[in-house]
Amino acid sequence: MRKLFFLVFLVLFINQILGQDYRVKTTLRFNPTGSSRFQLPDTSGNWYMAVGGLTFNSFSTNVTANTQCQNRYPITSTFYVVVAENQTSATCYFDWTGAIPSQFNTYFDGSLPVIIDGTYYNSFTLTHSQNFGPSVSPCSTYTTWDSNTNNGSTASSMTTINYLFIPKNERILNTIPNSQLTMNQPFKLEFQSGNSASGWRYSVDEGANWVDFNNVEMSLESLGVSFNDIITGKIYFQGIACGNLDVYSEDFIIVDVIPNSPEWLNTAKTDATCNGGDDGSVTLTFDGDIDTNSDMRYYIYQNTTNQATPQLAFQGTVDNPFPPSSFAEVRLGSLVDNGNGTYSGSSIDGDIISGDGRLEEGEYYILYQEVDYSTNPVTVKSGELAPDFFTINSPSQVITTGTLTPASCGDPASISLSA
Repeated sequence: MRKLFFLVFLVLFINQILGQDYRVKTTLRFNPTGSSRFQLPDTSGNWYMAVGGLTFNSFSTNVTANTQCQNRYPITSTFYVVVAENQTSATCYFDWTGAIPSQFNTYFDGSLPVIIDGTYYNSFTLTHSQNFGPSVSPCSTYTTWDSNTNNGSTASSMTTINYLFIPKNERILNTIPNSQLTMNQPFKLEFQSGNSASGWRYSVDEGANWVDFNNVEMSLESLGVSFNDIITGKIYFQGIACGNLDVYSEDFIIVDVIPNSPEWLNTAKTDATCNGGDDGSVTLTFDGDIDTNSDMRYYIYQNTTNQATPQLAFQGTVDNPFPPSSFAEVRLGSLVDNGNGTYSGSSIDGDIISGDGRLEEGEYYILYQEVDYSTNPVTVKSGELAPDFFTINSPSQVITTGTLTPASCGDPASISLSA
């Protein structure tokens, strides 16, 4: 004897709740022998749990069974999807697009005898009712128990249904500047909706394989990714909508990965050669070269403040494509290889965009940026302030006094100077 049970979703109210699409994790539980109030005279045959009335019901044409739930067992029909055979608990996912109803009224139909409170029935129907208005809470579980039978008696939770609404169309808020990351650049991802992601995953092979990571700020280096791992120069990111579930947002972002910018090592300056001269200069040395598609540019500022460091004196953001006006802007198309693994660039070696790279006496500080000028606006790969002020000195002015000794008989005239 084959016994068939199936759950049918009937929309009681047509009031719709506007919102995002959801993947509904539906867990069905059947407890045929665990209640003191009901008995099944014969549980020796097969039984099935199924969900019906989804795409087949005129009230719920926006609901479809996920692929894993279709044709899962041999018993199927145009009216329901079987999700379990001879099991007391089973889970299936359904994609619900667009609005959801404000209330579900569902029932569990058993086409076999049942004894409830000592009364024998040839069959039974257990109803479930669940309100979802005015909205559902993402990643929250809603549970319904059977409330009554066709004879008006309760059945003491012979069946239960859990609904977990997983946001399906979350969109990632891409806060990564210009969708470009260096290996050591910190970043943190989030959803546009403001819903919390329980985690993320990345792929370095265009989505063929994924690696999970936590919802915290980190860099590619801290994730254990090396530049050589990224085959195409791009990395994919995708969010996990609900914790402890392999259900990811359909949206993903693609970010270009570029080599790290060189790190500052030291600042060297050359003083002016004469009093009042303006032929001083400054040279920065780095631990590596800039990218072949990049320029290095210096924004040289005179220190007109009483601040203790350049970081306090600078009025702007270091990665701004258009920093505050400076004493001089110098653009370097390349750095000089020093032959020891370091690279340098001097203020008098580059193109003078504004001001003059030849410096007069005074105290200065430098904002240096690695920049790609092929984009509009320009892309600032990285920007930093050299950590210390530097001072251009010039020789002191020499002030002299002189004494004239007139010529006398046999002695020529002479002049004596002293400073």
